[in-house]
Amino acid sequence: MKKILCLLAAGAMSVLTSCQPKEQTVEYNIQDLPMACFEIQYREDAALPFTMQTMTLPALNGGVPRTNLVDGEQLYFAVDYEEYAISSNDIALFHYNAETGSLTELFHHTDDTLTMRFAEMVLLDEFLYLIAYTETPRDDNGDRESDCAVWQLNTQTFEIRILETIHVDKSSSLRRALFPVDGEICFAYELSSDAADTASVTEKVYHTETDNWEIIRRMELTQEDPPYVADRDENFTCDESGAAAILTYEGSYRLVTHTPNALYVDGTASYVNWAEKITEGDTSFYYYYHFDAETKQLYRTKTDTLGYDIYSAGDYVLLWRDSADKTIPGQTMWCLMPETGTLTRCGPTGYTAAAIEDDSDNLSIVFRDKRDMGDGSAIIGFITDWRS
Repeated sequence: MKKILCLLAAGAMSVLTSCQPKEQTVEYNIQDLPMACFEIQYREDAALPFTMQTMTLPALNGGVPRTNLVDGEQLYFAVDYEEYAISSNDIALFHYNAETGSLTELFHHTDDTLTMRFAEMVLLDEFLYLIAYTETPRDDNGDRESDCAVWQLNTQTFEIRILETIHVDKSSSLRRALFPVDGEICFAYELSSDAADTASVTEKVYHTETDNWEIIRRMELTQEDPPYVADRDENFTCDESGAAAILTYEGSYRLVTHTPNALYVDGTASYVNWAEKITEGDTSFYYYYHFDAETKQLYRTKTDTLGYDIYSAGDYVLLWRDSADKTIPGQTMWCLMPETGTLTRCGPTGYTAAAIEDDSDNLSIVFRDKRDMGDGSAIIGFITDWRS
């Protein structure tokens, strides 16, 4: 069962409402759409459609920065010491003051069996709130138990408190979100059992003055209930169960692709971006697609040397992957303007993107040092005007 919470915290909303789809969905097939196949034009001097600032971190003993939040000169971030693990046996939480250059380890988890990961950092007044998962080893069926906890970090004293913990057994799954509503933190989650046809949804607000949670909604969902939306993009879905992936924006349009395995898909009511892998004999390459839902124009270009990781922000797209193309300097992140095909570098030369986070104020990217004579340092790049 796949149900999603409706967590639209717009304006002064103090309660959460379900998002009803529109009555009619228009379907498109990319074979029937006008396609503009453009060649990428690399321009080192091209103006970026945003302003990126960078913050260089001290050496982290081989750790990879992950989930992070930038607040002026203050940076809060998790460091994973197991490079390719989603959930790590060795993970830490740090604070970095760029003005003074001080790096403070706030928390460190090391355990041979129990893994941990962080998600969703939210800053409210003098507190940082975040999600912390701890997970047991998987059993023979690939199942495991986990605990999802809401942490509160005092940004003045660095004291950490656990405000709430949800236990998820092996037969259940959890979806959750953490976001501000009217100056208070809201924790919403959906707990469902693999064997049941219902899911339990809970939405609660934490009051700092009284140090307690107030449940503002609790409901049971069935398969027949309309889907719920977790953020601005999650009413966009990708169905890869058939011969071709179907990309859907609820109540607006459905887009049928060429491939059953669309890569790194994202989309909104205005656009869809995805990549697909093409294999011909012993060689493979990648196409990047951009569909403008307002003009019904489809754009395509080969990006196999640039990257198939995609992040969209309005009229431009960020692409990244370790690049082997020596005609374009460095291994980093690129900004592509699909309508013109203009490509320019937006990350430091010799660094490659490792993680990306977005919140209401910043779009932040972790860049890892890949230079031959580099010191293994990391740089946080953050864009403050990316929603404009």
